This record gives sequence, C-alpha cells and structure tokens, in this order.
Amino acid sequence: MLPLAEIVTPNIGEAEALTNQKISNFDEMKIAAQTLRELGAKNVFLKGGHLGDGATDILLSDDNLKILRGEPVKDGQVHGTGCILSSIIAVELGKGNSVLSAALKAKAMVNLAIKHSLKIGRGHNVADWERM
Repeated sequence: MLPLAEIVTPNIGEAEALTNQKISNFDEMKIAAQTLRELGAKNVFLKGGHLGDGATDILLSDDNLKILRGEPVKDGQVHGTGCILSSIIAVELGKGNSVLSAALKAKAMVNLAIKHSLKIGRGHNVADWERM
C-alpha cells in the first residue's frame, strides 16, 4: 500500500510497526523515515509527538529532510491532531499545492488545534477545530 500513497503520516508507534525498528530519539526517527521511503512511500511525514516533546516532526520528500517544529503540549497529549494533520495535507494536495507546502500548512493548523484544545473529562485534551 505504501507505494500507492502520495504521502504517509505515521506517528512513532505506527512507524515502528511498519519498519520493525525501535524509535526512541530523533536520529532513529530519521532512519525510520528513510526506511519507509525504501519500502515505497513517496513522501513521509513522521509525527514525533510520542517521543515526549510533542513538537518535532520530520518530512522526508524527494530525499530532502525537513524538520518541522511546533510548540510542546503543556497539558498532556491532544487527541485528534493526526486526523487534522492528514486531512489538511489531503485538502492542500487536492488544491494542487506541493507536498512541502501542504505539510507546512497542516503543521501550522495542528499547532493552532493544540493551542485551542479542550479538556473534557479525564482523558487527553481534544483538538477543537471550531475555535481555531
């Protein structure tokens, strides 16, 4: 399936499952992103939120590595950010924008979703699309 997608957006756990590699630091993220390219993914947006700081992602596109930083989540994790990220990337690609442009727009929107997230109940905060 990887070669059929224009871009894949795994989180750390998903990338570990796809590559059979442990990812516990930034260098291992870069290796996993390259492995995903070798498995056929055209472009890889590897989300680093599960490494701890929640703010550093990698975009590997055409053998160019871009580091995308954001603001760390202060109140724990935020549920729904991966869905927002992949949806915005899909919309931006559908509008004819480049992978890099789509990824940068999505990262900016996810940062806003995190900033405006809601604490509901005892679980993780929830990204609030309406308040962005």
